[in-house]
Amino acid sequence: MRNTLKSIVTDLLTNRDLVCSLTVSIESLSIAGVHIGTASRYVPRERIVDVTNSPIVRTYRKTREAGPQFFDGTGRQIPLSEVIDSVIYSNGILHLPEGASFKIKDGLVVGLALYSASLSRRFEDLESYEDFVRAFGAPDRVTEMEDDGELMAYDHYYFRLHKHATWGVMPSGKVESVNWGDFPGNAG
Repeated sequence: MRNTLKSIVTDLLTNRDLVCSLTVSIESLSIAGVHIGTASRYVPRERIVDVTNSPIVRTYRKTREAGPQFFDGTGRQIPLSEVIDSVIYSNGILHLPEGASFKIKDGLVVGLALYSASLSRRFEDLESYEDFVRAFGAPDRVTEMEDDGELMAYDHYYFRLHKHATWGVMPSGKVESVNWGDFPGNAG
């Protein structure tokens, strides 16, 4: 019951202000009612559409027609439900169709992430890097991502929140991803 009431105002899928906030407590944030520190078995299985970094998957393939396909070390195709179980009780990332995911470590949710359509529609009013900085606030660290000498993105890190936000310069000119929790670079 506590998670349901808390998620009404702290769900990152529905509250744009939380995505930008520099004052919110990371423990209060949620996606689909699931908070960092929650047992991963509470992630809504029926909404999971993809899995990455599963300990039982050796080969991964995804096509428009078939969707994600998982194979073990012997080449046997593994059903999505089995791959989900492998992550829920150990480590990996569970993805929802809205462009949101849960990072799982030792059966606990240790990170939340938004990307893709979940961000582009909500932040379409941000037309420049300067707009992004105004919306998200001053970071503790900025790194520039380059490819062959061409600036591709700015990564902003907010250490107190264990947060990382990316503004894509090429080709998008938009907010590409935001994550909170146990991800590389988030703690400083």
